[in-house]
Amino acid sequence: MKVKALTVFIMMLVASAAFAGTIAGVVTDSDGDAVRGATVYLVNPDGNGRGDIVRTVTARDGSFEFVGLDAGVYTVVAGARGYGFTRDQAGVRGRGTTEVELVLPGNGERGDDRGERRRHHRRRRLER
Repeated sequence: MKVKALTVFIMMLVASAAFAGTIAGVVTDSDGDAVRGATVYLVNPDGNGRGDIVRTVTARDGSFEFVGLDAGVYTVVAGARGYGFTRDQAGVRGRGTTEVELVLPGNGERGDDRGERRRHHRRRRLER
């Protein structure tokens, strides 16, 4: 009995994986260079305007991948320090891979000026 239940469970698991989709892509800057370490968010809307958010970080070549996705339309958002954010929509129709290319605005050289302003303000307070 246990063997039969385990077999049915494994078959259901394999069947659900067979229909799961993938969203994969690359994050680049405006010059077309890969952005390593960019954060990529995947938002799966649930009909109420709110949804689950999953996060990953790009590899050295700017690539990312989200696997095991149900069919639906997802929002993919990417950003990195020194760049702006960008977003795109990606549809998953079951098994297969949907490719997404995200181009970040900016050049990656700006850094975080908010943090710089905070450090400068803190320095001025300490000098008084």
